[in-house]
Amino acid sequence: MKRITPRISVRQSISRSPKRGLSAALVALSAMIVFASTCQAQTLTVIQNFSAVSGPQYPTQGALAQGRDGKLYGTSFYPNYGLVYSVSTRGIGRVVYSFDGASASSPNFGVTMATDGRFYGGTNEGGSSNYGVLFRVTSGGTFEVLHEFQGASDGSRPIYPPVEASTGTLYGTTFGDLFPSTVYEFAGLGTFSTICTFGGPYANDAGLLQASDGNLYGVTQTGGSYGAGTLFEITPSGTLLSSYTFTGLNDGGYPGGTLIEGPDGTLYGTTQSSGSRQGGTIFKYQKGNLTTLYSFSLNGLINPPSPLGLVLATDGKLYGTTVAGGKQGYGSIFRIATDGTGYQELYSFASGTAQYPSQLMQHTNGLLYGATIEGGRFGYGMLYSLNIGLGSFITFVLPTGKVGRSTQILGQGLTGATSITFNGVPATKFTIVSDTYMTTVVPSGATTGPVVVTTPGGTLTSNRNFAVLK
Repeated sequence: MKRITPRISVRQSISRSPKRGLSAALVALSAMIVFASTCQAQTLTVIQNFSAVSGPQYPTQGALAQGRDGKLYGTSFYPNYGLVYSVSTRGIGRVVYSFDGASASSPNFGVTMATDGRFYGGTNEGGSSNYGVLFRVTSGGTFEVLHEFQGASDGSRPIYPPVEASTGTLYGTTFGDLFPSTVYEFAGLGTFSTICTFGGPYANDAGLLQASDGNLYGVTQTGGSYGAGTLFEITPSGTLLSSYTFTGLNDGGYPGGTLIEGPDGTLYGTTQSSGSRQGGTIFKYQKGNLTTLYSFSLNGLINPPSPLGLVLATDGKLYGTTVAGGKQGYGSIFRIATDGTGYQELYSFASGTAQYPSQLMQHTNGLLYGATIEGGRFGYGMLYSLNIGLGSFITFVLPTGKVGRSTQILGQGLTGATSITFNGVPATKFTIVSDTYMTTVVPSGATTGPVVVTTPGGTLTSNRNFAVLK
């Protein structure tokens, strides 16, 4: 079966040969390796070196997902046809599921956990037409193919994992390749449908965001009047409401990574090239108005830095990675304020240690986590944490809900929790399932705002507002 070369940006790639015949267990890291970052206030710690001996090789570029068990879940390109893996924050890992090459093959941007506790994702290949599949898998490894893409009206190659909307329906995108890119809806077995099709040379190489206004936002990496990509807004039924066309000039070109939303409804994202300094941009978007916050410098590099998505951390600042660039040319971790000021490179990856970083995520222990596609002790990539001095918090599996409905909370040290409030209104019903997972019922009188859980170790505040739906 033909293998697709893993893509690290719209304009660069790393070629590799698949490794076969490897066992299906992760090698736990025997000793922590700590690298000093370029800023003394931060510490980057390697928690897992991926090995040729066993387990995942060359982790994919998508952000890791936090499970109910507090572990990190991701995908890797190899061995064989790729796999889904989990790693604890202490570096103890295992293979969750290995793709067989026929039913599914070549995952590319990780998985997302839905409210049913299962992990959903897409693959580049596999299925009856070899145009990829939508799949789900439990933390215990029970695997299901939900839809086999045919390269027809349903599109092909669902690279990014889907997002769960407030209704519980999943929405995702297909890259398209030789076929039109699409936005699809999955509401359960047998209820797959295409809700939006992009004509012409559009390529969807990013995931979707359901913003606080209930609409879906995403980017196409190519297409538009200038061929440099677009940003679009559609309703959950697929009606196009607005769009922005990148010019490939000072506003950047070839947007990549999933958009994120700030507390005031502003959206933030990145482009992988162009901008005033030709290395890609960070931008904010407010209902048709796009503002460039920062432009990366090509600075004599063969490949542009190519920023790959953002995360809004609990200190209110944006963090992200560049696929290339940095002081060593193999990628970097950066921080910037939401108004575009105070840009700072926190860490620069180097050949021989770690290179080509993935997107970041913030775990509820306060640390940032990411992976590198190559490098590490054995050259097959690694998983790391970055301590930026932020404390523990809680987050939601789905940050929306109605009064009287159950909602799910992820956190740390939840055992023995004595109270929970929704924007100051106490919840009378909650269940502590484990130290890292609890459920509660949205109380009468609750309004949109932060959620606070009181535990024996102190109070934990949510990293975003919980939206109470009417």
